[in-house]
Parts: sequence; structure tokens; C-alpha cells
Amino acid sequence: MTVDLDAEFIRLARAPTGRAMEWLIEQGVSPGIVQGGPTAGDLCGPIAVGRIAVSGDTFTFAEDGQPALLHPVWNADGDEIEDLIAWFPADPSRWFLRLGTGIWLGSNCVTVSHVLETPLPIWPTPLEWLIHGGHGAIPLDRIAARYDVLDIELVVADVEHGNKLEAWLTVPAVRPTILIARAA
Repeated sequence: MTVDLDAEFIRLARAPTGRAMEWLIEQGVSPGIVQGGPTAGDLCGPIAVGRIAVSGDTFTFAEDGQPALLHPVWNADGDEIEDLIAWFPADPSRWFLRLGTGIWLGSNCVTVSHVLETPLPIWPTPLEWLIHGGHGAIPLDRIAARYDVLDIELVVADVEHGNKLEAWLTVPAVRPTILIARAA
């Protein structure tokens, strides 16, 4: 089944109004990002509110679901939505993807860090990423993201986040089962 993320996002998500918009601004998200989408060349939005039902690490839109904050996960070129991310204000450290195909929130910043050979800020939550204007990234797929950052420095806000990030991006080596044939 193919999902048209652009159409689904436009049809089912609504711009934050009232309390949701106020809450984001109170948390430190720029009013320009809350109200309008990409600002200063960063692909932060648009931010929306939608009702979702969660299953594992993914979500679907559901009329009877819980209200969540949503925004696109843009590809590195910023010209295509590769997934949608949803999270609840009560726990921004837990997020959900629509398809589970997104690798980075802020993939354009990963590309810039490679090209300019500059350190890449990594944020622990989508809320922190929005507060910092989308400067930096959040890895969404531990295996694919790991290979994107092997040759660049990552900058985190504190030791706790650094330890969690290191553990999350450290993928144990896959070892095959090796059997020894019996001599005949």
C-alpha cells in the first residue's frame, strides 16, 4: 500500500491554534516556525495538530485518536516528505513515525555537516529540535543513521544524552551461526 504523505498531511492535520500554538511558543519555539513552516532555510515545518492512534513506533490518523503535534520529515534536499513524525506534548522524548521510513529529522543539516566538515548538533526530542530552529538533527532510524555520521562529530547538550545516543547508534555486529561439519 502506497501512502501519499503530502495529501494525508494536508487532509488530516490542522495548523496549531489556540492552546497548542501558545504551548509551543511558551516552550521556546519561534512564532515564525509555529506559524509558517520553513524559516531561515531550515525545514522545520509546517507544524500541525492531528488525531493519531499509535501502534509500536508508528501511527495512523484516527478520528477518535489522541491529539498530537506533527510535522514532516523532509529528505536531505528538502523537496520531498519522506515520513511524518508525531509526538505528544506530555512526553516529547517519545515520538512515532507514520511509515517508519524516516532516517533523520533535520537530514539537510546532516548533509551540511558532511559538506562543510562541521560538527552536527543532535537533539534529544523534536521539541528541542524545534526550539533550536531545526539547526541540527535527530536520528530516527538507528541503523541507517549510524552510517551517515561515522565521519562527522556529533554535539549533544549533556553527558546523559551523549551516553544514550552512543548506546542507540552502536549497533552490535551481526554474527552468523557457524556449524562445524562432522568428519565422516
